[in-house]
Amino acid sequence: MLAGQSAIAHIAAVTEPAVEVDNLVKRYPAAVAVDGIDFVVGRGVTAALLGGNGAGKTTTLSILLGLLLPTAGKVRVLGEDMLRHRYRVLPRMNFSSPFVDLPHRLTVRQNLLIYARLYGLPQRLARIERLAGELQIGEFLERPAGKLSAGQKTRVALAKALLNEPELLLLDEPTASLDPDTADWVRGYLESYRERTGATILMASHNMAEVERLCSEVMMMKAGRIVDRGSPGALIDRYGMLWDVLFRGQLGLSMSFLEEMWARNLGHLFVTPLRPYEWVLSLLSMSMIRVLLGILPAALLAIPLYHYSVFSMGLPLLAFFAVLMVMGWALGMAICGLILRQGLGAEGMAWTIVFTLSPISAVYYPVSILPHWLQHAAWALPSTYVFEGMRAVLFTGIFRTDFLLNALTLDAV
Repeated sequence: MLAGQSAIAHIAAVTEPAVEVDNLVKRYPAAVAVDGIDFVVGRGVTAALLGGNGAGKTTTLSILLGLLLPTAGKVRVLGEDMLRHRYRVLPRMNFSSPFVDLPHRLTVRQNLLIYARLYGLPQRLARIERLAGELQIGEFLERPAGKLSAGQKTRVALAKALLNEPELLLLDEPTASLDPDTADWVRGYLESYRERTGATILMASHNMAEVERLCSEVMMMKAGRIVDRGSPGALIDRYGMLWDVLFRGQLGLSMSFLEEMWARNLGHLFVTPLRPYEWVLSLLSMSMIRVLLGILPAALLAIPLYHYSVFSMGLPLLAFFAVLMVMGWALGMAICGLILRQGLGAEGMAWTIVFTLSPISAVYYPVSILPHWLQHAAWALPSTYVFEGMRAVLFTGIFRTDFLLNALTLDAV
């Protein structure tokens, strides 16, 4: 019987959390890597520490693994005090990271066999063959680990992490540097593994799309602190609010124009002393009113419901708001011109154009995870600079004026 079968039975019998962290602190002489964080991860869920580089995610995972000693705080893993009884827990957990390599001169099979022995697994060869089939690494089992591609190394590292069918699996940027197809395959496998075994997965990531797909709980880290937490859906509702500015800004202008078209009122308007720029200003004003009526109530409700205030971003929020409004107006004016030229058959663009741009605007994930050829298209949009700039403010506290200037330049164009 494989070691994991007894682990599954153990999970079912225990109701305490898989991970409990209380006031965890890790100080270095020149910096504070983790600054008094608290969180709990329940059994059988996938949770994430989300944040940019230097947020403290990897340091936190290293403490959970017992690789680093904290300056202060308590850590309980699978019901044991990790600081006092680390070796009681290690056989029941494992980890994977693209930043930690296996010995290059050993073959994949040799590496896996050594780790299977270190974990004291029975039927080691059968276990390796089974994982090789599941993770599609059979064709390079006899290849030296140093000769593998990035995607192959990730799958082999995952095989090593799953040898003992861990009750708790810790993952540090599990799809970093992978092509989109391989990354998607890894995420799918992790989902099926958790569903099949009931294991708990805690991952560190900066990829919101990955977190949204895999996780039910998210702790957002910045400068060593947890600055927000909740389900991916709740976080997206908060940080996706600015995208609604663009959508409502464009739609508000387009709808005001379409209402005149549907009422067949343009002929009356164009024979009045109303100047074209005055009419355009009225469309922009109506768009602004519609945006404020839609956004302000949502922003205010987020304060008591989610304990988050978008207004805490201060002046950067006003800059981002202005850029998105101008972009929305530009899209709206373009749609109005298209309708005037092509007729009402083109009105469907008023509802679809913003959603067409959403996947390449870096709303919920950084531009860096897009295919290389698509990144060029993304950087041609003002909205991309806005959301990358917003991400910089949230994760690093730095307002990227270069992003703002690039966005304003593209708006002007």
